[in-house]
Amino acid sequence: ESCLSASSFFQIPKLQGLFCYRIDKSHVLIGGALTDGGSAVEWARQFLNLHSDCAFMDCMDQVQALVNEEYEAAATSDNEHLSKRKGAQELVVAPFLSGERSTGFRDGATGAVLGLTRGTTSAEFFKSVLEGCALRLKAVLDLIIASRYEQASSV
Repeated sequence: ESCLSASSFFQIPKLQGLFCYRIDKSHVLIGGALTDGGSAVEWARQFLNLHSDCAFMDCMDQVQALVNEEYEAAATSDNEHLSKRKGAQELVVAPFLSGERSTGFRDGATGAVLGLTRGTTSAEFFKSVLEGCALRLKAVLDLIIASRYEQASSV
């Protein structure tokens, strides 16, 4: 998508929280960068002592079962089932293990785990790490979508 004005001068779009690379005379690449995605998964794997592939895959199978349960309960409005799993749903991981790139570019940002209890399972913890990473990706995607609307309205 071109970022040229009527006067043919290269225009840099307003992009708070994203990066903008010039590709050529008339095109830019807009995106966002995350420091912790795969590295957060690797950190969680080490933290939970899931060193063997078998242990890791078993945990991932349990994560998949949790996701399936939540999906089915939400699809059928099974509030009783959801309330039984309330403790697991309240576990939140902010995966800023190496600072933050997009959307705030805060090098000093740190990670956090909220809602951890003695009853929290490895699968619930790992699922929350994955959800934290997915929410970071969504925040970047939301900014990219918003930037497209801003560009369209300013043309």
